[in-house]
Amino acid sequence: MTLALGIDVGTTATKALVIDDDGRIVAETERRSELISPHPGWAEEDPAQWWSNVTSLAADLPLGEVSAVGVSGMVPCVICLDEHGAPLRRSIQQNDARAVDEVDELAAELADRDLLARTGSPITQQSVAPTARWLAGNEPEIWAATRTILGSYDFIAHRLTGERAVESNWALESGLFDLRAGGWAHDVCEAAGIDEDRLPPVRSSSEVVGTVTAEASRATGLPEGIPVVAGSADHVASAFAAGLIEDGDLLVKLGGAGDILLSTDDVLVDERLYLDFHLVPGRYLPNGCMAASGSLIRW
Repeated sequence: MTLALGIDVGTTATKALVIDDDGRIVAETERRSELISPHPGWAEEDPAQWWSNVTSLAADLPLGEVSAVGVSGMVPCVICLDEHGAPLRRSIQQNDARAVDEVDELAAELADRDLLARTGSPITQQSVAPTARWLAGNEPEIWAATRTILGSYDFIAHRLTGERAVESNWALESGLFDLRAGGWAHDVCEAAGIDEDRLPPVRSSSEVVGTVTAEASRATGLPEGIPVVAGSADHVASAFAAGLIEDGDLLVKLGGAGDILLSTDDVLVDERLYLDFHLVPGRYLPNGCMAASGSLIRW
C-alpha cells in the first residue's frame, strides 16, 4: 500500500492527513495556528509556527511510511526570506488591510495597463504589489534584505526540500502574473518595486519541486528523498475534492474564508471576482471570496 501525506497551512490551523492509493484517509490531525493583529487591519502569522506544527505531526501520523507529500494553503500571503531562506518577519496574510494607500496609488499608476484581462484581477488589498510597496516604504531594512518572496504552502515545501518555488495559483492571485505572456508582469513588478529575481519559478500544482532533504527528514520523520509536489491553493484543492470538475460546476465553501467557485473551460474575468487555475489542466476557477467568514465566528 502506497501512502501520501497532505498538509494544509490554514489561517486557523495546520491540518494534515495520510491517504492510501485508493484515496482513503488512513490518519489525520491538526495543530492550531495563531493569527496576529498588532494594529487594526493587520493580519500576520508566524511561519516558524507552521513549520513547528509540521515537525510535530509524526506523533499522530505514520510519516515513516509516506512516499510522497503535497502541501496546500491560503493565498496569496507574503513571506520574505533572506539569502539563507529564513523568514525576515511574520507573514503578511491575504486578509491584511494595511496597504490601503498603496492600493490606490498603484491602481492609479497602472490604470491604463488592462490589468484585469492580463492578470485576472484588479489591484486590491489581496494583491502582492501593494504589500511590496508598503514593505519598501515602511520596513526598508526588511525589504532590502529580502531575496525571495514565497506563499504559505510554498514556504513549507521550501523547508521540506530546500527549493524555492511558488505554485501557479499563488502567482496568479498575486496580481503579478501575466496570463497572456505566461510569466511575471514586468510593468506591475517594476511599479511595485519588485526585482523579479525575488520571485521564484512558478510550478504547476502536480509538479515535483524537490525531495525531502536529510535535514527535513530528521525534523519531521518523513523518509529522506521522497518527492514533494507544488501543491495548491487551499480553496482550489477543496473545490476539486468536493467534485468541482466539469464546466459549469459550482461550489459554495465556508472556512476561515468564504468562497463561491465556478469551474469554466475558458478564462472568465470580472472586477468583482478572483481567478484561479483549476487543478484540471486547461480549466479555470473564477470565484468570489470573503477573506473573513468562518474566522469571524472564532473572533
